[in-house]
Amino acid sequence: MFEFVKRYLLGKDITPELSLKKLSQVEEFYEAKFNNVRFRLGGLLPKIIPWNYAAIVFRYTINYRVGWGWLLNDDLTLAEELWHVMQWRRYGSIKLPIKYIIELRKNTYAGNCYEIEAKQMARDFLIWSKRND
Repeated sequence: MFEFVKRYLLGKDITPELSLKKLSQVEEFYEAKFNNVRFRLGGLLPKIIPWNYAAIVFRYTINYRVGWGWLLNDDLTLAEELWHVMQWRRYGSIKLPIKYIIELRKNTYAGNCYEIEAKQMARDFLIWSKRND
């Protein structure tokens, strides 16, 4: 019973499905460790967030919307979502959500400085990883 409730609230843990090689490359590029990051599929969070997204980060958990778990194998998405984890570390659990929502309302998703920064870091990672393969 407890496992069912946990899975309903938090989603299915898909962390073991992540390629450790990919994760270690992102860690090297970002000069950070992500051993406390969890990857989940589904759960309550996607149901209560009103925006349409493929993945959302809440502190150290990257939650993929049901049907979008394949993005776990996409280097660009992985790097972008892990940069959002870095933003949570930098700004904290109270400051980041407030700033993010203000930015979202002011500039929409496409103009949100946190999204722009994460997307740019992910593109930089891809360029770097292609050079180092």
